[in-house]
Amino acid sequence: MAIIICPMCGRQIADKVRECPGCGYPLGYMMAQEEAKTQEEPKVQGDTRTELEKLVDEICARNDNMYYAIKELRQATGMDLGSASDLMKKKYRGASEKGEKEASKRKHRI
Repeated sequence: MAIIICPMCGRQIADKVRECPGCGYPLGYMMAQEEAKTQEEPKVQGDTRTELEKLVDEICARNDNMYYAIKELRQATGMDLGSASDLMKKKYRGASEKGEKEASKRKHRI
């Protein structure tokens, strides 16, 4: 609980009261304004991906061909062929499996 100052009489009061106990000044509007401020502020979730995951996503977005993406990842990071290949295969296969699942769902609906 916080302490606020009544705008009418200057008395210190709790922020949860609806009106000032000293002068009766209605404070409901102040609470409504505070609530509106907190609701207006968008809650932004931070990107929790690692820098490598961000880079892989950017490379995949630029390249339809997995082998070109592997080459670009190796050039950007100095990563060995096996590691770069494993990362990109997971990314491309994961995307293709999702697409295949969605396509099969659409076929079964018809």
